[in-house]
Amino acid sequence: MKRRRGRAALTPCQPKARLIGHRRLVSSLRGMTKMDDRVTDLDFRPRPTPDRPLLGMTILVVEDSLYASEALRLLCLRSGARIRRADCIASAERHLQVYRPSAAIVDLGLPDGSGLDLIARLDGVQPRVPILLGTSGAEREAAACEAMGAGADGFLPKPVDSLALFQNAIIAHMSDDMKPKQPRVAETGRLAPDRL
Repeated sequence: MKRRRGRAALTPCQPKARLIGHRRLVSSLRGMTKMDDRVTDLDFRPRPTPDRPLLGMTILVVEDSLYASEALRLLCLRSGARIRRADCIASAERHLQVYRPSAAIVDLGLPDGSGLDLIARLDGVQPRVPILLGTSGAEREAAACEAMGAGADGFLPKPVDSLALFQNAIIAHMSDDMKPKQPRVAETGRLAPDRL
């Protein structure tokens, strides 16, 4: 087929409607003054709602305790967040090679090393995981200071059994554009996962 000036040639398999849609896209892109390879302006993540303030987030939970991991899974799901779980540092690093979470919650006592080392590594890489939280059940004040010293943004004391505490710990470190815009009613009751 011959090409006419100003028109793209149609092939037998290409419907005319598809070409017209392509022309609209090209003409809308012509009005843009600057194009680059960043996709940050095209954010298709769901926006948080008052009922699900962590909607659109992916949280990496690095926790070796099945009970604590299940409790955090329930808290993430009730808050609207997706969850990725790792039970050791090696598993967390495999996740991080494939996924870039919105937040990471790291237990300080892991079977193959210290969670403080993982927090320090996550704090030092670029791009940084936006929200880093440490968690521990032993010597909470000392553990919180150590986690913050390693580069964590905050600390969740274990057991985490309050939905409001969990959500507030993450929302406090969210960027302003991702924070829920409307007031929310946080459940203050205690959450108890099934015993494993």
